[in-house]
Amino acid sequence: MRGSADSDSVAPSWQVARDGMAWIAKIGSDYFTGGLAAMPSLHMAHAAVMTWFISKARSPSIPIFLLICFWVLIESVASRWHYLIDLPAGALLATFIIWLTSRLCPLLPPAAEVERAQKPST
Repeated sequence: MRGSADSDSVAPSWQVARDGMAWIAKIGSDYFTGGLAAMPSLHMAHAAVMTWFISKARSPSIPIFLLICFWVLIESVASRWHYLIDLPAGALLATFIIWLTSRLCPLLPPAAEVERAQKPST
């Protein structure tokens, strides 16, 4: 249970790394099938939105952001910040945010046009 004083139920990354499959067999089911903790996962939503926009910018850092996004997915559940069901809800929120910003941003002038408008004409 979340917040329990039982040291076996605390799951810092080092404990999972130290105990590995034994920890997953003993405690893992509490982590992956529990009730709602923080619905939706803003960790997941933030990582997904950032990865999406980095990929749209065709940045060379795409592989790093994909790795970070994957790590956030695993660590947010393994460290008990979120239950497994929180992640798809976070992905759904990210999808909505991406859809909304793609609708709102065409309403704004591109940055190059704004710069040209601000420069005095010579």
